[in-house]
Amino acid sequence: PPEAQAWQMQDTQWCLKSALQIGPACHALVHALFGDHVLIKMRAVQGVLRLKQKYGSARLEAACSRANHYGTPGYKVVKTILEKGLDQLAPLAAFDARLASGEPLGMTVEKLFQGPVADAFTHFGQIAMLRRMAGAPVRGESYFRAQIVIGRVGPEQAPPKREFD
Repeated sequence: PPEAQAWQMQDTQWCLKSALQIGPACHALVHALFGDHVLIKMRAVQGVLRLKQKYGSARLEAACSRANHYGTPGYKVVKTILEKGLDQLAPLAAFDARLASGEPLGMTVEKLFQGPVADAFTHFGQIAMLRRMAGAPVRGESYFRAQIVIGRVGPEQAPPKREFD
């Protein structure tokens, strides 16, 4: 097919240029993938760059940044990060750091939690309700009993505290 032929026409320089247009983390990941094995890693690099079509430049750049941070540059790693939404944890970490910094927020803490944070919790509840209705429920947790630690906003959480355990 013409689409496959188009990807075969892309050389190393084209891949590096395309990665740089996405962002510095994507460029670093592509550069690391190429290393000394350009021909062996060409399809993996093309696969990474193709993820832009499905997820967009911003998410791909964030996923590459995460893969680089953990020292695991690779197509499967970047794809898994995007599929699981792990690339979107950076804004949550930034929000957590801002709250912990003590810097002025531009509004009272009460307004912050009555507005955007309350909206987010409402949406979580709506998603949980829809999953129950679809036969794929999410078991509830007790946030009152949870181990909440400043700065721990990623998947490395303590085991959940269940309401009726």
